[in-house]
Amino acid sequence: MTRSVSIKRFAPLIFPSILFVLLTFIFAACPFLAEWSLSESFRYLPYILFAAGALLGGVFAQSRISFLCLLLALVTFFADRAFFLNDDVGKGKTVVLLSVIYIPAMAALFHRLNERGFWTSHAGFRGLMVLSAVLVVFVLPLIPELNDAVFHAESILFRSLSNYIRIPLIGILVFMVSLPFLVIRKQNESPLLGKLMALAILFVFGALNQPVADEHSMYGEAMLMLFMSGSALTMVWAVLESSWRSANIDELTELPGRRVLKNHLASLDSSYSIAMLDIDHFKNINDRYGHDTGDQVLRFIAMHLNRNLAGKAYRYGGEEFVIVCEHDYDQTVEALELLRRAISGRKFWIRSKTRPKKKPEAISSYGQHEPDKGESITVTVSVGVAKKSGKYSSPQEVLEAADSALYKAKKEGRDRVKAAG
Repeated sequence: MTRSVSIKRFAPLIFPSILFVLLTFIFAACPFLAEWSLSESFRYLPYILFAAGALLGGVFAQSRISFLCLLLALVTFFADRAFFLNDDVGKGKTVVLLSVIYIPAMAALFHRLNERGFWTSHAGFRGLMVLSAVLVVFVLPLIPELNDAVFHAESILFRSLSNYIRIPLIGILVFMVSLPFLVIRKQNESPLLGKLMALAILFVFGALNQPVADEHSMYGEAMLMLFMSGSALTMVWAVLESSWRSANIDELTELPGRRVLKNHLASLDSSYSIAMLDIDHFKNINDRYGHDTGDQVLRFIAMHLNRNLAGKAYRYGGEEFVIVCEHDYDQTVEALELLRRAISGRKFWIRSKTRPKKKPEAISSYGQHEPDKGESITVTVSVGVAKKSGKYSSPQEVLEAADSALYKAKKEGRDRVKAAG
């Protein structure tokens, strides 16, 4: 169950990854297909997709993606103009050099910043950051001496690595340094947002991996437009995934919410069971230890629910959770009992007020002692479960029966699994 949950969690990465591999294969093995695909209307595709990404970012309050889409659209324009409209390879190589330095760094910085919306001073500052990058990429290539220096650069940092990898080494190094800031998840944010940004940068690197020979100009322009379109699609994908997650995943527990549960219930077939789980004495925990501790208890339960073998867990509201099970009923009841025991068998430590927020960098091995965790409590849960039968024929009836069984489990003393009759 845990493995399948992990696969589903990272499923949105599959589409852009396959697209990147497919485009790479096309340009490596079948360059004539890339040339055939280039048409007058096709040249506008990346700009249309970047505009769509920026617009969706504005609609769904993802200003960072909107700003990055704007930056990438302008880089596409500058590279296309330098390489193919002006036929100036030296200027194009300068655009590439500056772009592969600025774009990964800008994406990593934007990802680590909190979302602040458009109509704030923070958005104005980020807009100025993008404007500064655009001015650098636009203005510096206008200096002929700089273009000549880049074109004839002898330092390995500024040269192409090979005939196949034409991105300057410094750009690859900046990307590698930026990568941890993109893939390491930020709290209260989609775990895939930074990873999708990293994939979008890979598309940009593919687009800017330009051949220098004149006979490949059409091939190079097709490569620029196709890979930049892939980058734009990945940014659109990032907006949609992040927005879907905000609407459907509970921020505190990271479990799907009632909207996703409703869709799952509507898709259920002939054999299933539903369990209702409630945290015992949760109000007392909140009253005695505070709501921060209550939130930690909810995360503690969610962690166990993510590991459960019974079925798919959802946060129903407050301290209540729902588990939808599509396995054998007896095995489901047994798995729920194992879940209940796992929760009650593990101590929950109340964070001490004197405990530091961060772990100390070094602890002396001499006289080492257990850090002050504060008081420990035992958290227990009550579970009611019901299955589809002649008595309960619809998902709503099964859910109501499970709720009634939960009430009986509470009445009989809590910390138990109760099956509906």
